[in-house]
Amino acid sequence: MDKVINDIETARQCLHLDHFIILGHSGHAFMALEYAKQYPDHVHKVVLLNSAPTNSEERQRQSFLFFNETACSERKARFEKDIVLLEEDIKRDPDRRFVHMCIRMGAQSFYDYTFDAAYMWNDVYTNMPIIDYLWGEAFGQLNLIQSLADIHKPVFIGLGRYDYLVAPVSLCDSIDYSYENVKKVIFEHSGHNPMYGTKMAAGLILHPNKAYIEVKVQLYNPSSES
Repeated sequence: MDKVINDIETARQCLHLDHFIILGHSGHAFMALEYAKQYPDHVHKVVLLNSAPTNSEERQRQSFLFFNETACSERKARFEKDIVLLEEDIKRDPDRRFVHMCIRMGAQSFYDYTFDAAYMWNDVYTNMPIIDYLWGEAFGQLNLIQSLADIHKPVFIGLGRYDYLVAPVSLCDSIDYSYENVKKVIFEHSGHNPMYGTKMAAGLILHPNKAYIEVKVQLYNPSSES
């Protein structure tokens, strides 16, 4: 993890950035928060999107149980249809197993559970030893909520109501009363990828010296679950 944080700092220096807003999505939220802890002088604000407090095996079991108990039957049927293809995908192309997993778990990821994200991964290189270490080990040892205690800059946390990959959003409930510098928002018609599931953004306002970001959007991808 230290090497990843050092790489971010090297990139910051090369780009001559100072006092900037760092954003991390999904597992990258852990990276962004760890960077902000180690290099607070360069960070103005922190934005964390669609991350569970930890990626431990126990949390993953909680998320899968929540999906089975609360998702609509159509979404679960689509998931079962897609996930059975994962084993053959990995046998055929083991070096892209992370990509195959993300694609086949689309019904747990996207607000529109019928969406096929395969094209998004075209020509995307995946360094599997690093991914295996970060998602399989490092992120499971970190706790985002506990780490927030070391952050004194404004933090915005965005979660998707239909993001079953890191569900349920209630895992982050303690943030609401634990940290005055943290603002948490739940996007009610969004999955794991709010940057994709929102359309025609009318405005995103970063308020100086405030622990929140004002987001105005028009949502699409209607679902029978809404």
